[in-house]
Amino acid sequence: MKIKAVIIGAGARGQCYAQYALDNPAEMEISAIAEPKAHIRDSMQKTYHIPNERIFSSYEELLKEGILGDALFICNQDNDHVEPAIMAIEAGYRFIMLEKPIDKDMKKCNLLAETAKEHNAVVQVCHSLRYTKFYRRLKEILDSKVIGDVVHIDHTAAVGH
Repeated sequence: MKIKAVIIGAGARGQCYAQYALDNPAEMEISAIAEPKAHIRDSMQKTYHIPNERIFSSYEELLKEGILGDALFICNQDNDHVEPAIMAIEAGYRFIMLEKPIDKDMKKCNLLAETAKEHNAVVQVCHSLRYTKFYRRLKEILDSKVIGDVVHIDHTAAVGH
C-alpha cells in the first residue's frame, strides 16, 4: 500500500523525509505540503507533482482542509511543533511524525500526549541524527576506551544557521 504523506515545513528536514517518496515511489507519495516560503513551496510542488489545491502557505490552512494523507510529518520551526500536532490530531490525523524538540514547555508536551491518547493517535518524535553512521562510529570509539575515559562531552549542533 502506498502511503500518502503530508508535510508541514518543507525546509531541510521536511525535504529529507520527502526524498523517501522519490527514492521509493511505490511506497510513498507526497500528497500535500504547508510551507511559508514561496520558492520552497514551488520547488516541492514541481518535484513531487502536488496539485495546486494541496499547496498551502501555513499549517492552519492545510489543517482546515481535513485529512489529506495517511501520515503527517511536522518539520516546521522548533518552537512551533505542538500547536500543529494538536490541530492535526483534532482534524483526524492518527499517524504523526514530529521533529524534535517537542517543546521546551513540559505542559505543552503533556497536553500533546493527552490529546494523542484521547484521540488514539500515534505521535512519533524523530531523533534521526543519533543513528547516523558518524554518531554510531563515535560511540564505538568511546565505548572501546581507546581514547580513555570520557569525562565531559559538549556537543553543539548548528541548527540555527
